[in-house]
Amino acid sequence: MLNVSVEKVGGTQEEVDVDLLPPLPSPRYRTQRTESSMGVALVLTIIVLLVSITHIFSQKSGVRFWWIPVILIYFEAIVAIVCLCGILYTDPGTIQRSPDTCNPIPETVRELLKDPTWDPKSLRSNIVSDVDGRAYCVRCFVWRPTRLPLSATD
Repeated sequence: MLNVSVEKVGGTQEEVDVDLLPPLPSPRYRTQRTESSMGVALVLTIIVLLVSITHIFSQKSGVRFWWIPVILIYFEAIVAIVCLCGILYTDPGTIQRSPDTCNPIPETVRELLKDPTWDPKSLRSNIVSDVDGRAYCVRCFVWRPTRLPLSATD
């Protein structure tokens, strides 16, 4: 990732009209569907495996209350499926373009936008602010909020 200072100097940095930015790239639906399918398959495989193991060992153990672990594993399976549905069907927090989310545009990007021959796909790495640690997405031209230090997605 590039590190550049995006601090406003005395409030003199001009704001760029959001409508003049290059069009947003189309969402990567195929990638999203593939990742969702793989996640669903993984979760369902783990559920089936754990429920099967619990059934086999609970019934063969000869314990009087063998049904308690079975009930608990089914409860955990239901919780896992509900959580999976929550991940799949809730809004992931898409950041919309607005003057607040797009400005200030880092100087590196601002200079590239002035070049008529510039290809938006040429700048691959996001720009991290020295001031507050936010990342400027060079694909969407918006500032993303900082993430928790334990995030493995950046």
